[in-house]
Amino acid sequence: MKKITDGDLKKLIGVRGKPRLVPVGACVWLKVSMNARGETSKRWLTRYYEKGKPIKRIIGSFPELSLEKAKALAYDLRSPIDPPPPNSQMTQLQISLAKNVARLLEFSARPVGSRLTFEDAAAGWLERKSREWAKSHGEKQRLRLESYLLPRLGNMAVAEISMAHIERIVEELSNRGDTARRVFQIIRCVLQYARKIGELDDNSIFLDMLAYGRYDLPKAGQGKHFYSGLGALEIGRLLLDLDRNKILKPGAASTALCLAPYVFVRPAELCGARWEEINFNEAFWHIPAQRMKMRRQHLVPLSRQALDILKALGGGEKAGLVFRNSMGRPLVPESLCVQLRAMGYGYKQSGVTTHSFRGMASTILHQDLEYPPHLIELQMAHIETNKVKSAYDRVNPFSFFERRKEMIQRYADHLDSLRLKAKNTS
Repeated sequence: MKKITDGDLKKLIGVRGKPRLVPVGACVWLKVSMNARGETSKRWLTRYYEKGKPIKRIIGSFPELSLEKAKALAYDLRSPIDPPPPNSQMTQLQISLAKNVARLLEFSARPVGSRLTFEDAAAGWLERKSREWAKSHGEKQRLRLESYLLPRLGNMAVAEISMAHIERIVEELSNRGDTARRVFQIIRCVLQYARKIGELDDNSIFLDMLAYGRYDLPKAGQGKHFYSGLGALEIGRLLLDLDRNKILKPGAASTALCLAPYVFVRPAELCGARWEEINFNEAFWHIPAQRMKMRRQHLVPLSRQALDILKALGGGEKAGLVFRNSMGRPLVPESLCVQLRAMGYGYKQSGVTTHSFRGMASTILHQDLEYPPHLIELQMAHIETNKVKSAYDRVNPFSFFERRKEMIQRYADHLDSLRLKAKNTS
C-alpha cells in the first residue's frame, strides 16, 4: 500500500453534504468536507481514551498542521495505559508498551526545554512500530533495545548522541554476526523518530550514519546460508534420522520436524499451526495473513504424506494449536533447532537448520523436478520485489492451486524415494 503523504492529502476535494473521513494511521483521520460556498475544509480528527472513556477530538486543520505533526499531537493526547491486573495474561511486550506510553506522555508534560532521552525516544518508536510488526518481532526488538542500547544510551539526550557513541556500541558487537547491523538499524530508527517529532534538529548525524553504514559497518557473515546444499543421499539419511528421532523422542517437536520437509513453511509458521487452518477434505492448509512474515495469507497444498502425519495427531477432531510442548504451551522454533543439534544436524555441525527445508525444497523443485520459478516462489510465500510487475500480476492464495498441488505431491514422492534409496544403501 502506498504511503500517504501531505501531497496526497492536498489533492483531496470535498463533496457538498457528504463529509468523509480519510484514515492516515496512528488513530488519526482527516475529515474532508465542503461548505455552502463550495470551499473544501480539511480538519484532523483523533480518537483516544481518557479515564477509560473513548473521546473524539478535532486537533487542527490541514495544511496548517502537517500529517506528521498531527500524528505526533494525537500521540501526545493518549492516556497512559492502566497497569495490568495481577492475574492478566499480558505478554512482556504489552507490559513494556504500557510503560513506554506512560513514559512518553510523562515527557510530553515536562516544561518546554526539557531534553528527550534516548530511552524516551525508543519508547515512542517501539510503541508506534509495534502496531505494524508481528508480536515475535516486537519482542526481539524490545530485547535488543534493553540488552544492547538502553544500558549505554538510555539516559543520554538524543541531541548529545554522537557517532563516537554509536561506533563504540557497534564495534563491541562486531563478532555477534548480524546483531551489530540490527542494533545499528535500531539506533538510526530511534533517532529518525526523534527528528520526526521535532526533538532532534541536527541532521549531520544521519549523514555520518549513512557513510558509516555504507563503508565501515561490520559486514554480515559471508557465506552464511540457511541451506548448504545436501546431496541426494544426505537428504535421504536426514529424513531417516527424522523418523528415528520421532520414535526415540515422541512429541510435538519431533513430529513438527517430520512434517517440515513436506510443507517447507517458515519455522514460526509451522510451530504456530492451528487445526482450524487445516482443511482435510480439500487437502490444504490456509495460514492467515497475521501469522505470515510478509503479512499476506498463504495456502499450502497438503500431500498424502503430510496428511498422514497430521491425521496421526488426531487431526479433524481437535481445535487450537497443532503443536504444543510438554507443558501444554505453544511450541517455539528454537525447540526444533535443539532437536536438530542433538541429531548432529546443527548449523555449525552440518549447515542444516529448521529453515533449510525451504532451501532444500527450492533447490530440488528448480533443479531436479524443473518446475517454473513463479510456481515455486508462490509456494515459498515470497513477494514480488518488482513493484511494476507486482502491480499487474495479481495473485491470491488460490492462484495456480491445482498446479501447486501436483507439484507438492510430486515433491513429497521424490523425498520418499530419496529416503528409500538411503535405507537400501545403509
